[in-house]
Amino acid sequence: MEFVFTGYHATSRDRAEAIMRRNFKKSKSGWLGEGVYFFEDNPKLAVEWARYKYRNDENALSAVTVIQSEIRCHKEKILDLTNPQSEDVSDFHRVRQNIIIHLRKFGKKDIDIEETSWACFDGMAIDLLRTKRNFSLVRHYTFTPTLLDRASLTYSRVPNGIELCVKDLSCIVSKSLMEKVVER
Repeated sequence: MEFVFTGYHATSRDRAEAIMRRNFKKSKSGWLGEGVYFFEDNPKLAVEWARYKYRNDENALSAVTVIQSEIRCHKEKILDLTNPQSEDVSDFHRVRQNIIIHLRKFGKKDIDIEETSWACFDGMAIDLLRTKRNFSLVRHYTFTPTLLDRASLTYSRVPNGIELCVKDLSCIVSKSLMEKVVER
């Protein structure tokens, strides 16, 4: 069975135009590992992320652009981490625990990873799991801080969106620039 997702990726105008001419480039690391990141059915969260990313670049910030993409992937090629009782989540935690055991075995008794690095630690576990399971897409509930959250230094464990991390670029079957993002 094939699943169809609508994903939203925000970036600077220049980068969006380059993506439209060529293709997306995978991020090397992140909370869901290496891949291209999208917000499922939520362009506003994509804009929030881009506003944060480009907060120190006035030119890019004033021209944040959203790319809407159709993403298709067969069920067996999706690592879906949205159900804590699922086999996918069990596999993830098994790999993650094995990494911790391995680090401790080689002298890293107290793994002091700052909160900002935990995301990349999970991404490393996901990428390691991919070497065994060969999935094309990761789907997970996440919390993306808004500008107000960031200014207030607040964070939540309650998700406000679903992120997709596309590992296999052939899953991205179409892309178009959005003219205007509708407030949700």
